[in-house]
Amino acid sequence: MHPLVLGWLHIHPHGFGAQPSELDERTMRSWVRSKGQAMICGIQCDEEVNWFDYFRASNGKIYRMPLEVRSFCGVIRGHRTGIPEAV
Repeated sequence: MHPLVLGWLHIHPHGFGAQPSELDERTMRSWVRSKGQAMICGIQCDEEVNWFDYFRASNGKIYRMPLEVRSFCGVIRGHRTGIPEAV
């Protein structure tokens, strides 16, 4: 298993929600394809912060899974939760 070492945290405007936007999805797909590795996307809106793991599966499709993050100090420590969604 390769460590998830690349990604970013960004902020959505008030009321927009801490879920990936269409632009977020396109951006993450492009990064996963170009870097050839999984990427993490953190989204903050108001008081909510959600983390997502974007990765390429063995079938070649790119999927998004929510991450349960236990700590964040420049290093993400967590694990995937839920069911992967194709993006």
